[in-house]
Amino acid sequence: MKARFAVGTPTGPRSSVWTVWCHTNRAKADVFLAPRAMAGALKISFHQSGENRDAFTREYQLQHANEGPVASNRARAVWHRAEYSEGGVSRLYQVCFPHSELRTWTLEDDLVSGDVRWIPASAHRDATFVEFLLTQPGRDEIEFRHLEAATDGPLAHWYLPTGENFLVVPRYGDLDQVAKQHIAVAANRVPDGVDRTPVPSIRLNLTMEPVKGLGVTVETAWPCTVG
Repeated sequence: MKARFAVGTPTGPRSSVWTVWCHTNRAKADVFLAPRAMAGALKISFHQSGENRDAFTREYQLQHANEGPVASNRARAVWHRAEYSEGGVSRLYQVCFPHSELRTWTLEDDLVSGDVRWIPASAHRDATFVEFLLTQPGRDEIEFRHLEAATDGPLAHWYLPTGENFLVVPRYGDLDQVAKQHIAVAANRVPDGVDRTPVPSIRLNLTMEPVKGLGVTVETAWPCTVG
């Protein structure tokens, strides 16, 4: 099972295309997430054990076996997911797409627009937040309160072998001051003379330290080569 999504439109301002997918072994409940253009090098893993990892792939590690810390340790961050709330839901991860960071560029040659769930950007909110959620085994229904939904339904809703439901739910909201400061810092790190045309394979994603089991990434418009 696999789903691709992006914020914006294929012919107008947009984010990178992201991919979320299940383990190829249907007996396993592991789920993975990555910007599509970087999935061969870097991914976020939500493991059945409850361990979450932000790590380079094995293939990338082999290709860069003699280059710095990647040679000995693939993981950039490892943490344990949050316990289920009273409502039976655990928040695993959040990807934040600030609308100020959306840019227009040509869709990748190997990607068909119809293969992507396009989330329209709201004119009344700062950002679109894509939430990755897990429900308790056997729970058939969950209630979303005070959620400004960005689509008519989840981008993905998968029943895992553990009996848990994995959901990808987009919502609209406003950025807090911390996120705005991080974006400003990213912009200020772009040297004069650097081509500021966005390239999907090198978008700078700001990964925050997980808090209470929730990992967060904020996607900016700037090249990650300046990070």
